[in-house]
Amino acid sequence: MKKKILLASIIALSLALLVAVGSTIAWLYASTQDITNTFLPSDIAVDLQETKGNEFQMIPGMTINKDPKAAVISPTNVDAYLFVIITKSANFDTYMSYALADGWTPVETTATTVVICREITNAEIGTYYPILKDDTVIVSPNVTKEQMKAVGTNPTLTFKAYAVQLYKDNTTKFTPAEAWASATTPTT
Repeated sequence: MKKKILLASIIALSLALLVAVGSTIAWLYASTQDITNTFLPSDIAVDLQETKGNEFQMIPGMTINKDPKAAVISPTNVDAYLFVIITKSANFDTYMSYALADGWTPVETTATTVVICREITNAEIGTYYPILKDDTVIVSPNVTKEQMKAVGTNPTLTFKAYAVQLYKDNTTKFTPAEAWASATTPTT
């Protein structure tokens, strides 16, 4: 029995010693600060400007200064397609002509409209691009006084700009036709 008490005492003393030693051991540790990722909504914006006015006299053979310009002005720096739809009245070609400024690619053309586009990278956001070559429209030199008197509805040229994101995902671009279709299709 003495042996059992002695053995129990030794075990108890060993456990007490182990607990005492174990509680004085310090552990090294380190941690970082939290990194919180916040995902903000993106947006894209477009602007169209013209400083030369909206009404002009048609004088046969004369060049009229017009300066429509368009820009992607996205506040979140989204690479984009910049589209401009140019709509001319049915009688425009009888009296007037114009050419596109460099850098535009036709996407869609009808008898009275042309849709043009260009790619805008992040570095080009806020840059205004001229739409008309040399910022001009030319009155046909062949227009007669009789045609002027019989004009009926005045010829018009209308511009409207759109911007659509350039990429479907991290590496795949929309085609200009796909992007244009998304610009003209209402979302639900």
